[in-house]
Amino acid sequence: MNHSFTFDKLYASEITAASLADFDVLVVNIPRVNYTAAERSVITNWVQNGGGLFVLGDWVYPGGLENLNQLTSGWGLKLDYDVADMGTFSTTELVDHPILDYMHSVGIDGGKWLNLSGDAYPIVEYSGNISIAGADPGVGRVILSGDINFLDRSHIQDDDNFQFAINVFNWLSSAAAHVLLYNDEFLKLNPYDVAPARALENLGIKYFLTRSIKYFNFSLHEYWDQWSLVVFDQPGGIADSYLDDMQAWVESGGKMIVSMYWMTNLADHPLWPLFGFIPLTTVPNQSDVHIWSSDNPIFNLPADYAATLFRPNVDYGIEGVTLHVFDNATSLAGLTASEQENKSVIVTRNDGQTLFNSFLIDEFQADYDNSTYMESLELWVNEIGYMYYDRPTINHPDDVTYITGETGNEIVWTPSASAGAWEYVLRINGSIAESGSWSGGALTFNVDGYNASVTEYELTVYDVLGYSVSDTVLVNVTVEAPPILDGFDPTLLIVGGAIAAVLIIVVLYMKKMKKS
Repeated sequence: MNHSFTFDKLYASEITAASLADFDVLVVNIPRVNYTAAERSVITNWVQNGGGLFVLGDWVYPGGLENLNQLTSGWGLKLDYDVADMGTFSTTELVDHPILDYMHSVGIDGGKWLNLSGDAYPIVEYSGNISIAGADPGVGRVILSGDINFLDRSHIQDDDNFQFAINVFNWLSSAAAHVLLYNDEFLKLNPYDVAPARALENLGIKYFLTRSIKYFNFSLHEYWDQWSLVVFDQPGGIADSYLDDMQAWVESGGKMIVSMYWMTNLADHPLWPLFGFIPLTTVPNQSDVHIWSSDNPIFNLPADYAATLFRPNVDYGIEGVTLHVFDNATSLAGLTASEQENKSVIVTRNDGQTLFNSFLIDEFQADYDNSTYMESLELWVNEIGYMYYDRPTINHPDDVTYITGETGNEIVWTPSASAGAWEYVLRINGSIAESGSWSGGALTFNVDGYNASVTEYELTVYDVLGYSVSDTVLVNVTVEAPPILDGFDPTLLIVGGAIAAVLIIVVLYMKKMKKS
């Protein structure tokens, strides 16, 4: 599936909190032995905290069914081993759920029906009975199937079973995902082999992929609070049923990246001004996209795009739309070599909430800048990294003041980087004095040993994407004050000086009087 999955086998005796910690999904199929109370507790807690559990039952091994029920009944999911085998059937009775994206039917080959209670919900039904169901305990997810055979080598090609297998792992592994990705690419058989999905994987960002408008809308609304960023990439189809949902998302303050080529038929939709523009005219076929703001990080972080334009090499038919940009947004690229009004095709809102590409990034699959990476991948990586992660931050410690010879003086900076820490550079009076890797914690520097002086310390930290932040602290060192003699009151010197001054004035005055 090219979704960066790795797998391993765990035996019952190996089910511990530590052994499950590194996994996103646990698959359990008809265990012959029962799990201990401690093992069930470990699995339950793991699911509650974001794990995905896929449980496969069947009509064989009655003891195994009881063991599974002990594991899943707390979530309202049970296999009914008192009734007859489900039999073999193909069903289109699919209950709306993201796990059914791009599916029409499921083929079942025996097994047991399910009984549900509490918050458990049906997913696949047949003649009023339930064969596959789910639950969302805590922040985790559970899928229970009454049939194990429908995904074996003999049946996985039946109906849409193969798509279900992809979807179930996509769904269960995305419980901790905060990015919703829509992509309806039709030129690739593998739905995960598309540039935005590969970009998310390169960035190490978990995501949930939808390929149909129906389940994009469903996933957006049903799991609204889960998403930190919505990425909408529309190379394949034309539909307007999503615009109102996108409008609601942006109006609520949600972050969004869009690559879309079709807008002119709905140019008056209130969504477009929320992105900072109105659509104008269709872009000529196979048009270059020229970079207008080369210093903008979407063109150089983390992938440093070395060319001044993007050149398409795949033709989807309609290229895109030019934009008239409002004052609440900024044009970053367009159809002309230099910035020109009404020729924009990449626009970001000034507050950073939205980023809109009014063309199909997916058409740019060449390597125009000779970086060994597709242009589409470089741009998607940069745009997603820019929108998903916050910029690094750093505190501002107080300036340091001490007297020559004092020790224990230091500067403690506590920077942070949501994208992940990378390295630091310390400059003293403008020159690099120290640099190295940064693990994300506080950085402490001793500033002892100076004579009387003012010294500038500047710390710059970088995250893994290349974004940086700096702060400056002054170190002010003074000489030690002269010692005070024992028994000597310095105020006497001041008073004595004042008296002497008065006496001098009086004497001078008397002399002047005598002369006169």
